[in-house]
Amino acid sequence: MDGREKTGIEVIKRTILLSCICLLCLWLIGVGRQFLLKEKTLSDEEVVTALLEAFKTGDYEGLKPYIDKDNPLHLYFANQKEETLSAVYQAAQEQLKNITYTVKVLEGAKIKGTIQVAISMPNYEKALYMARTEALADQVVNGTDAFENMPAWLSKAFEGEGEVKEKTFDLYVGSKNGSMVLDSNTNRKFFEMLCGGLKQYLKGSITTCTFPSGDIWLLFAQGDEIAAMLNRSTVDVSGKEQEWIDETIVQFEENYSKMDGFVAHAECSEEKLFTACYGIEMEEASSYELEQIGLISGNIAATPNSWLSLKATIEGFTGQGAECVTETFKAETEEKK
Repeated sequence: MDGREKTGIEVIKRTILLSCICLLCLWLIGVGRQFLLKEKTLSDEEVVTALLEAFKTGDYEGLKPYIDKDNPLHLYFANQKEETLSAVYQAAQEQLKNITYTVKVLEGAKIKGTIQVAISMPNYEKALYMARTEALADQVVNGTDAFENMPAWLSKAFEGEGEVKEKTFDLYVGSKNGSMVLDSNTNRKFFEMLCGGLKQYLKGSITTCTFPSGDIWLLFAQGDEIAAMLNRSTVDVSGKEQEWIDETIVQFEENYSKMDGFVAHAECSEEKLFTACYGIEMEEASSYELEQIGLISGNIAATPNSWLSLKATIEGFTGQGAECVTETFKAETEEKK
């Protein structure tokens, strides 16, 4: 065997040896990675704790692995970066980070692995509702744009410290696509509390519908549910006596203001333009009274579940010749997992 043949064989041997070494390294890396992943697997109790710590510090990326695609916290954190809402939701996070909690496995629970969480944290549900009703009354009585400026009255709600709420939840952690997550539906009350009263405003919108007559409806909706509304109409009363105008103003305000959830105001300009305006908070309003004045059966469309549908109402208004424009106050979330 000459030298060139020996050299060729040695090259082949080295190539085979190096290939074996590379395969061995790759195998060891895979085994090591699996070992590390096993070591990093969290218990149900640790999953809940990790989620709460991430929420407390405003770490969206830190809590995202533990929630499913339908969780309201996706929109809660996305709204912190939305141009018109960032100040509102950043102020909210600054307050809601003052959360304290205890997490433990619930011994003797009917469902094995139940995690019990006791939470104490600020809640702004009442403050948000008060800010909204004050804005509605301001626009009705003073003719401002307070009600339709949703970011402004949301911000006002977070100027105070809010109400402290304490609740205990039994939570359930499950496996989804190989990840340990808290199901949004099963644990919905828990996630509602984390939103601090903001959950119903995460998909808020203001729709302005203008009729050919000049009548205007402003509709505040949470998703498709209308939660509050304002109506303003103006007519020329130049042919009417001042006494009739004064009596009509008093009668209008008395008739509407005596109904639950209503605020009303009327006035007449020097040019004899009579403006009548009323606002309604649907949570306080009586279905019977709404039917009596023709809102539910006529202008406003109710769903089979007795709440007012934004979509159906817009369709009804546009069918009567109105032009409707909706401004949605929510961010575009990232692509669903």
